[in-house]
Amino acid sequence: MSLHESTPALSSILQSEQADRSFNNQPVVLLTGPEGGLSDAEDAAARQAGFVAVSLGARVLRAETAALAALAYLTLRD
Repeated sequence: MSLHESTPALSSILQSEQADRSFNNQPVVLLTGPEGGLSDAEDAAARQAGFVAVSLGARVLRAETAALAALAYLTLRD
C-alpha cells in the first residue's frame, strides 16, 4: 500500500482484475509500511520486486489499522 498521490485505489485494481478474472483465487501479499509510509527507495524496491501499489483512499490509516482494513476489504468485496 502506498501513500503516493498517483497510486490507484485498491477497489479500482480489484475491479479491473475481476474483469479478466486473473486475480481470483490467487494469493495476496500485503506490504504495509510505518505510519509515515514507505520511503521512496522502499517503495521503488517493492515495485521492482513485483508489488502492485494500491491505496485505501484519502485517509492515512495507522500502521496496525491499514492491514486490517485491506484484509476486511478483500474479504468482503464479493
